[in-house]
Amino acid sequence: MLAPCADAATVRILVAAGANRGLPGELDLKYAERDAGRYARVLTADHRIVVKGATARELKGAIAKAAGLARKHRREDVTFFFYYSGHGDSDDLHLMGERLPLSALETALATVPAQLRVTVIDACRTERDIRRKGLVRGQFAIRMEAPPGIKGVVAVNSSGVGEASQESEELQGAVFTHYLLTALRGAADYDKDGRISLNEAFKYAARQTTRRSAEGTANVMHPTRAVDIEGAGELILTRTRPDNARIILPKGADAHYLVYQRPSGALMAEVWSDPTRPTTLPVPAGRYLVHRRTAGQSGAYAFKVTTRATETAKAERFYEFPIRVLKEKGGQLQIWHQRVHAGYGAMVTDATAFAQRVRARYGFGIAWWSISASVDLGRTARNDAAYAVTEQWVGGDLLAQFNVVGGLDLSGGVAWRYVSQELERLDADTLAQTGVPVSLDRAGAAAGPTVGVGYTFLLKYPWFVRTDLSAAGFVRREAEALAFRLEGSLELSVGAEF
Repeated sequence: MLAPCADAATVRILVAAGANRGLPGELDLKYAERDAGRYARVLTADHRIVVKGATARELKGAIAKAAGLARKHRREDVTFFFYYSGHGDSDDLHLMGERLPLSALETALATVPAQLRVTVIDACRTERDIRRKGLVRGQFAIRMEAPPGIKGVVAVNSSGVGEASQESEELQGAVFTHYLLTALRGAADYDKDGRISLNEAFKYAARQTTRRSAEGTANVMHPTRAVDIEGAGELILTRTRPDNARIILPKGADAHYLVYQRPSGALMAEVWSDPTRPTTLPVPAGRYLVHRRTAGQSGAYAFKVTTRATETAKAERFYEFPIRVLKEKGGQLQIWHQRVHAGYGAMVTDATAFAQRVRARYGFGIAWWSISASVDLGRTARNDAAYAVTEQWVGGDLLAQFNVVGGLDLSGGVAWRYVSQELERLDADTLAQTGVPVSLDRAGAAAGPTVGVGYTFLLKYPWFVRTDLSAAGFVRREAEALAFRLEGSLELSVGAEF
């Protein structure tokens, strides 16, 4: 997705390490090792060394391996990237039950001969659903040393002094890391030249991080940077590939967009709209789902984008969904959704007869609307003026459903049945001696309108429980004449959506 950066050295060496487990007594992190893998995938490198569940010895060993690779080239031709995600404090990294002093880490990094060094340290502590970083000095530092035409150091921190950096459950990673990677993928390409500079990446990541942290908790993060350089030119971190596809999100105020990759449902980017310009996201060709969350209308839009193509996510293309549904289903949300469910129903007819049935239903729809069809088997028994009637049927219906709000929906359509009846005279004992038939079998079809109201209780995706209250009227032939039967039913079913 990213092309080699010609503005930096020609040989790029990357070490990315993550450790979910820190010192005894520290709660395990969930996403530190995943963040290390994500960072390694986004940054283009000639040599990648990824260490997950890293011990202090393994981490120093990976750096030593990078130093060996670097010595095969001229110093001025080498760019070295280092990333660590895990526990830490102001003096040490905490990884896999032991401490690694930052001074020892810096000594090890200094053994890698490189014209440009980029060091990222994301050290966290766990508290409920937020991971708070314990590292104050160089908390999330990006150091740039002596690229061609530039001399000096640039340091970037994920939060200000005294602030706790965060890790997000929804983003499934560190907040600042997520936005930095989103920026490096191309969202921060403000001048649209296909190159992402440090200035662009920081500006984008800082704005998004501050806004996300302000909405999530009382702990607001204010990323900072210190610049001490001389020389001309920009520090270019990444370059977008010319064959990338592009997603354009419209400009505006306070629109919150989440971009998921299909079919995995992985979150690729999370951005707030820019009131001054559309936001362009370079992405690999493929299928995507975009959530648009606002205080008013919220919705989702699914599409496929091909190599070098551009997809503009216009507001009118989003189908409305409640924010609750967007948050519950995330990247697994289906614009065109399908449901299957099966259940048991109890019914009462206008002849005061009690009936039972089992039914299976399949439906598909888009946003608020859906169409479904069912097949059911039922049985009832009743008495009329002359006969004891036992009735079995196979039937079904075709419904159009409209979601009113939340899990509540209204439906209407047509139902049909093929009915088999067994009739036995109530005075069969008296008639038995006369030779008059005391039993009768007959069958026939019935059809008519049906309406209903239902409510779906969402369980863990994709499962749900549903209850339906419905009424149906059937026209059928009885005793050589047409008859109209009305019935009401209450049904409970369980199913899945996909």
